[in-house]
Amino acid sequence: MNISIPANFLGRLFNKVFTTSLGLFFVFIGVEAVSSSWEGVQKAREMQAWKQTSCTIISSEMKEKGENFRLTILYRYDVNEKVYTSNRYGKKPYYSAETIKEIDAVQKKLSKGKTVPCFYNPTHPSKVILKQPSVKKAVGFLFFSLIFPLVGIFLVILPWISAFKKRKQKERPIEKQKEKKPSNSKYIIIVVGFIFVGVGSLIFVSNSLPAFQKKFASKSWVQVQATVLLSKVKSHTDDDGTTYRPYIAYTYRFNGKKYRGDQYSFFSVSSSGREKKAQIVKQYPKGRTFTLYIDPKNPSESVINRTASTGEELLVGIFPLIFVFVGLFVVFAGFRQKKQQLNPEQSRHQTVVLKGSSPFVKAIAFLSFTLIWCSIVYFIIQSGEILFAFIFGFVALILIAISIYMILALFNPRPVVEISPGDIHQGTSVNLHWRIYGRVDRIEKLTISLKCLQISTETSGSGKNKSTRIVKTPLFDEEIFVTDQQNEIVKDQLSFKIPEDQPSSVPGNNEGIQWQLLFHGDISRWPDLKQEFPFIVY
Repeated sequence: MNISIPANFLGRLFNKVFTTSLGLFFVFIGVEAVSSSWEGVQKAREMQAWKQTSCTIISSEMKEKGENFRLTILYRYDVNEKVYTSNRYGKKPYYSAETIKEIDAVQKKLSKGKTVPCFYNPTHPSKVILKQPSVKKAVGFLFFSLIFPLVGIFLVILPWISAFKKRKQKERPIEKQKEKKPSNSKYIIIVVGFIFVGVGSLIFVSNSLPAFQKKFASKSWVQVQATVLLSKVKSHTDDDGTTYRPYIAYTYRFNGKKYRGDQYSFFSVSSSGREKKAQIVKQYPKGRTFTLYIDPKNPSESVINRTASTGEELLVGIFPLIFVFVGLFVVFAGFRQKKQQLNPEQSRHQTVVLKGSSPFVKAIAFLSFTLIWCSIVYFIIQSGEILFAFIFGFVALILIAISIYMILALFNPRPVVEISPGDIHQGTSVNLHWRIYGRVDRIEKLTISLKCLQISTETSGSGKNKSTRIVKTPLFDEEIFVTDQQNEIVKDQLSFKIPEDQPSSVPGNNEGIQWQLLFHGDISRWPDLKQEFPFIVY
């Protein structure tokens, strides 16, 4: 008995198994996260019910712990005439922070000898905390953790629902299979675009805007003398590698009051390349006195270097805006995406003005990508990675050259094209009129082609290596007009016939049949004029 197995059966099976396994992994991680978050909610609610009493701080000591700083507090309190001591701050037995300034702010509230409120368990008075956990924050973590199992469930059922729909589609009659519902890709594109806009705006408003506001305000700040308490290069390691930033903690006095700070720059960010950060730290050894800038209206606000480098401003300020611009472009592209159906508007008119493909949108999109790429190259150069800088820089030069080419193409002459009649079918004779505006004298030769393209989606690879691209296969391609005469290039008309043996237009963004007229003007030492004018054959 011969068993026939489809060529792509194993690939489809692998995709289903891989996606399902990935979904189950997310479900497992999500269930663990939800369980832990739920315990946190219960614990926070329990601690909110603890009774309040007064406690006296016995000692308050800050210590350096790895890359962070830790505040250890010892205090005593009375419950039912019995004295207890504890060193527990909140859910954790200590308070931890990345900067001395954060530790200093808490230590001032919990300095030695102060009496502050604390909360003890009425059932077990020896259990006590200084800081009650937030129920709202715990609930927020719970809802966030729910994302993981929900994504996992979606990944588990997605391949099987997709396979079920495809099987049902094959079982439908052939004439009904040709009827396609409008795609939801338009709304997906718009949602993705708004996500980019939201993330970019959030980063800019929360980080970039305050940094720029402080930079401009610092021009009127006053100078004081400060002393270095601690200076080192702080590092952060994750899956993408290790990044570094200079950390300098200092103390200063203003109007007889003592302050602590640790802000080197308004735009300080952690990035690769330890050497440059080490050079900065070397200039501020422990005990050195230097000039500091402080806000006289808010003396706790200070900075060592109020003029950031161009690279820091680019990363903190401009980089988030690139996300916003890219997101706006994606949203714009989503709203412009047309439904997959034949527009009957063309057939209602005797004469139709065709809308050509705009090079402006493509140029802006490619220029945005080039700016993002060049930003990455700049930071690679700043990090001192010569090999990566050379490779990425070479690609950046190619992208810049293409961007310049596309921008120059925006200034090409523009054809205005009319066809009649609008109701076009196989075998219809079509009258074509055109007029080209702009520097038409630069066009040395004009070629007009009639094209019928089959648009299809081609998928290659599988799993993580799976990629999809849109392929346009010419079904019909014929030059219907060629001239090098200026009077004919500027303005002329002709007639052509739609072949009877070629298919009608079939709507679709990623698949279908498209008819178009292609205007190609040869321009020496300049990008050629290439503009497509789609139309419908009913």
